[in-house]
Amino acid sequence: MIEAFLVLLLFAETVALYLVVKNALKMRDKMDDLNEQIDESIAMLDNYYVSIGRAAGTPVLSDEPIIKKLMSDIKGAKHAVVLVMNKMGEFDQEEAIDEDEEDEG
Repeated sequence: MIEAFLVLLLFAETVALYLVVKNALKMRDKMDDLNEQIDESIAMLDNYYVSIGRAAGTPVLSDEPIIKKLMSDIKGAKHAVVLVMNKMGEFDQEEAIDEDEEDEG
């Protein structure tokens, strides 16, 4: 009687383990896709940062308010790009640290 119960318990544990591993593999695939998208976004942001940096560094030949507002907006966009890149860089650094810890363990 107890042997049958233990066999059923072992079977249930095996099924549960299979489901957990299957879900973990799906999650890992999603994380890999997310990392690829983040890498592509960082490359795009880097290109935009260079372009915006050139525009922000261009001397303004007019004192019209609309030109001043445009230059202010460009500088603000440049700052926003830097903030996003820094946040993504922090994410990449944390991931690299996690991978190093896994390699050591």
